[in-house]
Amino acid sequence: MIILTGVSGFIGSCFLSKLNESGFKRDVVVVDDFYKLYKDKNTDGKSVREWMHRDIFLEWFEKSSQKVDFVIHLGARTDTTLLDNKIFDHLNLNYSKRIWKICAERDIPSYMHQVLLLMEMAVKALMMITHGYLLSHP
Repeated sequence: MIILTGVSGFIGSCFLSKLNESGFKRDVVVVDDFYKLYKDKNTDGKSVREWMHRDIFLEWFEKSSQKVDFVIHLGARTDTTLLDNKIFDHLNLNYSKRIWKICAERDIPSYMHQVLLLMEMAVKALMMITHGYLLSHP
């Protein structure tokens, strides 16, 4: 079984299309925040084994990791106007660390999108600039 996080976004939905085209249809578990209905069009017509909300995924993954062959972690909070670091820390940093930890402990191959870490740092820098911190501290 393959785990694909961030499937509702542009890159994740395109990745799922490629997996489907390559014959992976009923063996992909997709993970995201499926409450954002405007993103449904990204996944319309695609085949998966199971749609799983991100809030229940980590607990399920802990219990079901022996069934997982590979993890593709593309999910992240990408709202650049959000000013709450706690949300970024929870959904990007800590969430990704837990996925990585499970994969590492159980020798599950994974692809963790490193650009997410760079994006998070860029967003935090932007927040600091917006609040005048960097402008007043050369």
